[in-house]
Amino acid sequence: MPKKKLSWVYWLFLVICFGAGFLITRLGHQPRVKLGEQYIYCNPHAKVNPKKTYRLRLWDTDWPIQQSGGYRTYLDRLIRDFQKEYPNIQVQYSLLDLMEGPNQLAKALKTNSAPDVFCSSFSIPEFNFKRQIPVGFYLKRDEKEVYFSEALKLTEVNGVPCSFPRWLAPTIWIGNQHLLKGIYSGEPSIHTKGYDLADFQNMSPRLPRDKFILVGNIGHNGFFTDLAANASVMNTTTEESGLVKPETGNLFLTQTGIAETLDQLQHLITLRRNPSDFESNAIGHFLKGNSVILAGVRPVVYRFIKTRLAEAPHQNICQPVIIPSPGKRPQKYTLTENGVICIYRNKNSAGDDHIAAAVKLGQFISTYESTRPFQEMMLLPAAVKSAAKWCQELKPAVGDVDYLIQLAKHTTLLNIPGYIKYQNDIYPALHDFCANKASLESVKAKLATLKWQ
Repeated sequence: MPKKKLSWVYWLFLVICFGAGFLITRLGHQPRVKLGEQYIYCNPHAKVNPKKTYRLRLWDTDWPIQQSGGYRTYLDRLIRDFQKEYPNIQVQYSLLDLMEGPNQLAKALKTNSAPDVFCSSFSIPEFNFKRQIPVGFYLKRDEKEVYFSEALKLTEVNGVPCSFPRWLAPTIWIGNQHLLKGIYSGEPSIHTKGYDLADFQNMSPRLPRDKFILVGNIGHNGFFTDLAANASVMNTTTEESGLVKPETGNLFLTQTGIAETLDQLQHLITLRRNPSDFESNAIGHFLKGNSVILAGVRPVVYRFIKTRLAEAPHQNICQPVIIPSPGKRPQKYTLTENGVICIYRNKNSAGDDHIAAAVKLGQFISTYESTRPFQEMMLLPAAVKSAAKWCQELKPAVGDVDYLIQLAKHTTLLNIPGYIKYQNDIYPALHDFCANKASLESVKAKLATLKWQ
C-alpha cells in the first residue's frame, strides 16, 4: 500500500515538472521587446493573415460635432474605408463620454478587458507595461516620418513611440490687430522677431483707458505656464528653469520658474489693471475690443471668435490674429494637449497577428486624411499630410491658420498634465494675483510654503 502511494506521488511530480518545463520553454521563446529595463511580450514581425477573420473592439470619444451627420457617421465612413484594405478585419466601436473615457479605460485595464484600440481625448494615457503595445516597434522609418516629429516624440517612453499621435490642440495667443498697432503691421515680423514687455510699455500710453493688455486662461495649460516655458531654457535635472522633467517623464512648474514669471507678469498687470473676470469673461472682453491679447486658449476659441465676428461684420473693433507668446526670439516651446491612439492586449486577444491587426487599425485612424470633425473642433492632425489638407479646407471659414503648422514643425511641444498641486494650490493664488486681488509679495510668500515634487 505505501508503495502505491509513493508511485502516485512520483508520477504527479513528473507531470508537474513536465508542465512547468513546457511553460518555461514556451515563455522563453515567446517574442518580446525591451522597453527601458522591462520586457513586453509582443511580436512586431507578426503579419495580418488575409485568410483569417479578426474582430477588434475600438473605443473612441463621442465628439459633439454637428457637421456631416455627427461623429458616428464620420467613424462609420472611416471604418468602411479601412475595410476596403482589410476586409477580414471587423470593427465594433463604442463612443465614450468626453470626460469619462479615461476612467473607463483605467477600470478596463484592471480587469484585462481594455479595447484593442483606444482613442484618447486631450491627454496621453500613462503607458501600461502589462497591457499596452509599444507601437514604435511596429513602424518603419518612413511610417514614422508621416507624423510631425515633435508629436511622435510626445508619445515616447524610453525613446520608443508607444502610441499613434492623432491630433494636437496647441495653446495659442490671439492678438487684436486694431490694438496691436506699433508692434504688428501685418508683416510676419511679430512671428519671427517676437515682442516683449517693452513693446507693451510703449503701447500703453496710446491705449484708451478702458482697454486691457491681457485676458485669458490661467489653467495648467494656459498663458502662465506658457510664459514660464518660454522665459527660460528647460532643464531636466535642476530647478534653475521654469520647468522640470523628473523621472516620471511629466513636466512640472518649478518654484523658480513661477517666481520669475510672476515678476514678468507683474509688469503687464501694473500697466493696465486686469478686470476681475479676466478669465471667466475673457472671450467677451476680447470680442468687444477691450483687450489687446487673449492668451493661453485652444485653437477652437479662435474659430469661435472668427465665426462670431462674421455674424456681425459691421463691428470693426476686433481683428484677431494668432501670434507667438511674448519673447524677443522665435518661440521655442508650445504647450499642447493631445489625442493619441493606444493599442492594448486583453483577454480576448487571439495571438500576435490579432495585435498586428489592431496596430493596422490604429495606424489607419491616425493618418486618415478626412479631417472634417477636427476642423470643427480646431484640432490639428498629427500626420503632416492630413494637417496640410486640414489647413487648406479651413481657410474659407477661419482664414489662414498656417501658423499652427509652424508651431508643430518648428517648436518643441510640451504636454503638461493637469496635476492636482497646480489646480489646488497654484491656480487660486495666480488667479487672485492676475485679478488684482493679491499682491506679488503675498502670492510669492504663499507659493513658497508649498512642498514640491
